[in-house]
Amino acid sequence: YVSYSQKGSHDIVEGTLNAIQAAGAQIAHQTITDLGEGNIGEAASNLVSNTGQAIDKIAGDSGTKAQIAAS
Repeated sequence: YVSYSQKGSHDIVEGTLNAIQAAGAQIAHQTITDLGEGNIGEAASNLVSNTGQAIDKIAGDSGTKAQIAAS
C-alpha cells in the first residue's frame, strides 16, 4: 500500500510490502528525487549504492531468504 499526497510525497505503510518490494520502492523514490533535483551523477551513484545495501540487507534476513526459497 503506497499513499500519495498531492505534493507527490508518499508513505509506505509497514507490513504491506515484502522486504524486496519495500527496498525497490525506496530505491526508486531516492533515484526519482535525485533526478528531479537535476543530480544525475548523484542519482546514478545512489542507485548503485542503495541497491547494493538493499541486497546485503535482504540476503542477511532469514525471513526473506525463506520467502525466496519457497517461490
